[in-house]
Amino acid sequence: MASSFPAGYQSDADCTWTIHGEGYPITLTFTDFALEDGGFFSGCPYDFVEIYAGRTKIGTYCGSDMPPRLTTIEQVRIKFQSDSSVEEQGFRFEYMIDGPPTTTMKPETTTKPEGSGEGSGEDLSEDSFLI
Repeated sequence: MASSFPAGYQSDADCTWTIHGEGYPITLTFTDFALEDGGFFSGCPYDFVEIYAGRTKIGTYCGSDMPPRLTTIEQVRIKFQSDSSVEEQGFRFEYMIDGPPTTTMKPETTTKPEGSGEGSGEDLSEDSFLI
């Protein structure tokens, strides 16, 4: 799926991004966030982003409920799903991996696909966009 932020995301999207820090701290920050909200229903039944640190679910987000900044040494997984109708602007996130202090490498900051990136499905070994 091609990235189209801020023009909106596609219907029936199922995308997953995985960030591996190799034991170093990962800081994940969402800079833009606009998905279809739940309306009168509780939760996020239509379009949503789920965030995991390792196997722990951090939360499910939709509407304009921007996910909080996250720092963890666990692998981070961002899962995005949309239904068959009502597409909004989408989202954008950045991440930074803090490498070992004894190296000359500076922390890497990267902006990745915005709410409609490449990769899909739950099988992280084959169908995910590994960052």
